Amino acid sequence: MQLSVSVTKEDIKYGQPGSCYTCPVALAARRALQISATGYSSVAVGLTVITLSAAGDSIMLENPARVYNFVNTLDSCFKVRDPSPLQRLRRWWYVRPFTFTLEV
Repeated sequence: MQLSVSVTKEDIKYGQPGSCYTCPVALAARRALQISATGYSSVAVGLTVITLSAAGDSIMLENPARVYNFVNTLDSCFKVRDPSPLQRLRRWWYVRPFTFTLEV
């Protein structure tokens, strides 16, 4: 099953760089899982893999190159956990909304 994940402006604005559970990609993937019939409900995003979990079951999926580049750029540019409004605005200079597909 293919899962289409769209990282939006809101995900980038409210996501936390450096957090595998609340980064923009994790927020977008969690939203996509809620509207799909995969049965997975938890998402953890690393630099090279995305882990999807449900009660007692989990799978690791290799990140597409686009996700790797996004996470690497975001995490290396923004290490602050509680960014100021200016720092949130500056994210737009480095990362943009995008869509990717996971094979679940």
